[in-house]
Amino acid sequence: MKYIKKPIPIDAWQSTYENYEKGLPDFIRIELQSKNPKLTINADSNTRTVTGTCDTIEGTVRIDDGCYIIKGIHGEFYPCAKEIFEESYMEAE
Repeated sequence: MKYIKKPIPIDAWQSTYENYEKGLPDFIRIELQSKNPKLTINADSNTRTVTGTCDTIEGTVRIDDGCYIIKGIHGEFYPCAKEIFEESYMEAE
């Protein structure tokens, strides 16, 4: 059998220095300010990169510069490589 993924809107943000300078979206900012955040975000002005970590159900995963940070439908966070994200998702209207 073949299946098609249900079209469920998600929150996502690409971890680039340019996006960081514009300001973090609410779903990232709120998580970082929570009592036990599942994310860390580190912006390096010298290299103009953004990195960090994300606590997922599989354990702590590194966030690389340029990847997307996704908030899933159950409030979980996980990083996704830019290429995979762009093949799998399109912007909602």
